[in-house]
Amino acid sequence: MSKRKPVPSSSPNPAGPSRSSVQREHSSPAALQSNAALDIETDIPTDEPPIYSGPSTLPISSTRSTPSLQQSLIAGLPDLPWSKYQIPDSTISSDATTITTTHPLYSSDPNALETFLRSQASLPPKPRIRVLGRSDDGLSKDFDISVNMMHYLIQRGGQLQQWNYVQVDNESISGGKQKRSRSAGNVNNAQGDGLRDVVERFCDDKAMVKTFILTRRVVNWNTEYIEGCIRNLLAQISYRGQVTIQFPVQHDKIIVQSPPKGNKFLHGVASLFVENKKYEGVTAVWPYATLAPGGESGEAGERIFAVQSEEAWWKDWKGVVANAVRSKRRGWVSVEDQIELAMTPRG
Repeated sequence: MSKRKPVPSSSPNPAGPSRSSVQREHSSPAALQSNAALDIETDIPTDEPPIYSGPSTLPISSTRSTPSLQQSLIAGLPDLPWSKYQIPDSTISSDATTITTTHPLYSSDPNALETFLRSQASLPPKPRIRVLGRSDDGLSKDFDISVNMMHYLIQRGGQLQQWNYVQVDNESISGGKQKRSRSAGNVNNAQGDGLRDVVERFCDDKAMVKTFILTRRVVNWNTEYIEGCIRNLLAQISYRGQVTIQFPVQHDKIIVQSPPKGNKFLHGVASLFVENKKYEGVTAVWPYATLAPGGESGEAGERIFAVQSEEAWWKDWKGVVANAVRSKRRGWVSVEDQIELAMTPRG
């Protein structure tokens, strides 16, 4: 009789003012604890021996499947449960900032909505740095480059570690009758953050048109320092055109909208004359660091970074940005550009 091979196990994780703004907020180091294990499914055929695996605590499954993106370990790609970004019955705005879903359960079932919101709160938004250069007359574009900063919100390690937390502003939801509350450290912790109460009120609401808005917000990121470094660099390389530096954030707003009732066209016309009941005081906060830059929080303490300080980031990317500007690049600059720069001989 053949022996069953051990299978590696994993611990599954249960399940923005302006859209482009990056904000600052004080968060003490104690409140920013690691809160989620990487939600990656492993599905290894039982007829092949595992490589360097330990004993499994999960039952062996004979189901075979094609490896998905979230199962793949791709160098340079953040370890995230990417499939959770695929929201059912949803659309995305043209600027990729807002995702709207009309999935029926999310408007009627508190358990389904709470699970969905906590799952989405555990996913980071996609902040980026955009540097645009135009000619002096503003008519032609010299360069337009972007750097993805998403993975600088996620601590590196054997497991996914996040500092994010859920913040519920009951004052904005209930017209100033309650105080703000937040759950620090664990977006899956249902104790004390007030989310369940808001979810139940939304699902019980009989309004013809209602929306629930979850905002993902980046805080404690010193964008002023980065902008200053970029402008100094452009002056050093004698760029004389018009410069625009932006810090847009994509995937920063999730909207749950009640599905149309009956005829979609008639529902759409009727909704123009009916008030849209909005629940928009829930925020998934993503700190770049434990403290706002420059001690603006009013409290002393060491500023600890999720991944890397702004100064260290600029040291890594200064040469890449300079090369991209000189070559009049348009589009993303990435780790590949860092590799090319490192491998280019300097005479």
